[in-house]
Amino acid sequence: MSDSSPTPEPRISVLPHPAEAERISVCIDGREVGHLLLYYMTNDQHSEPCTFCEDWFVEEQYRKQGIGELLAREAIRKSREHGCYKVIANSRFGRDHVHRLLEACGYTKHGYEFRVDAGPAAP
Repeated sequence: MSDSSPTPEPRISVLPHPAEAERISVCIDGREVGHLLLYYMTNDQHSEPCTFCEDWFVEEQYRKQGIGELLAREAIRKSREHGCYKVIANSRFGRDHVHRLLEACGYTKHGYEFRVDAGPAAP
């Protein structure tokens, strides 16, 4: 005999989840010319944390001078220091020079990133 009781409505719970962040800066003559935010996060699937790279930027006049490579390698170094099992760096389609730089530093293509703009001006 099948159970004909109704399926309960799903309920969403939102709980705090700790994350740590660091801002990595590259300076020349006391002036910041590049930076990167590293977010160290845990999840329920792994005992070790992972790193997510965000806000990766190099001033235009300092591009193609190794600043991006310094940031990419520092992200790996800091992630290892924090005991992370992976480092996630994203880059938009068409940024082939950034993709080549990341691959030269040991990053590999792994899946797709999907995005929804969630700000107040978003549709």
